[in-house]
Amino acid sequence: MKFKIDGKSILFRNGREHKFHDEIREAVEFEDLVAVRLEGDASFRNNQNVYALDYHGVLLWQIPYRTHSNEHSPYVGVYRKSDTLDALNYDGLILTLDPRTGTIQSEAFVSVAESRHRRIRTERRWL
Repeated sequence: MKFKIDGKSILFRNGREHKFHDEIREAVEFEDLVAVRLEGDASFRNNQNVYALDYHGVLLWQIPYRTHSNEHSPYVGVYRKSDTLDALNYDGLILTLDPRTGTIQSEAFVSVAESRHRRIRTERRWL
């Protein structure tokens, strides 16, 4: 076990814990880090709900702020695609990120049907 998730917290093997402002809903593992998606909190109006931490518990990055169609438009799914991380936004925007830096490599909009399919597919890994 490299980490354990308990509600709003993620605990690493070395005993280091990182506590977020909201529940952790998804975790995507890479060789040297884990990316997490938090549940969108209605009182915390923000669409920056994706983070990455290394396995020592060091916060590496938070997804950059973006203007979306809906002011409060959180990311609703994250998944690994080869060596990149895809983050699906409520508006149908998919950002492809470098998991180590959080740098956006590409972006695309998906149709409503494809967006629903991706959300259903990622639901199986929700925590």
